[in-house]
Amino acid sequence: MKKILKGLITGISALVMCLSVVPLSASAATTYKKGDINGDGTVNSADVLAMNKFLKGMIGASNANTAQRLDVNQNGIIDQNDYTIVKNINLGTASSTNVS
Repeated sequence: MKKILKGLITGISALVMCLSVVPLSASAATTYKKGDINGDGTVNSADVLAMNKFLKGMIGASNANTAQRLDVNQNGIIDQNDYTIVKNINLGTASSTNVS
């Protein structure tokens, strides 16, 4: 019984130590390319498609980072204007700068 209790205490101690080094929040700013909706590092037709599907209600923003990337013009509204910007970046008629 003492051996089991000792093992349990050791395991709990190890778990607490592991959890103590994990950050409580992921508030660090991430840098991404303007128009890179899916976060793969490039702005291409997949981003245009993702924006189109979002605007049609076919998909949602999976997390806060995705929602931030969807609001391409950063005006607080995800709409047709954001879609147009992504489409133009993909076509090469607008530039994609890093955003943080």
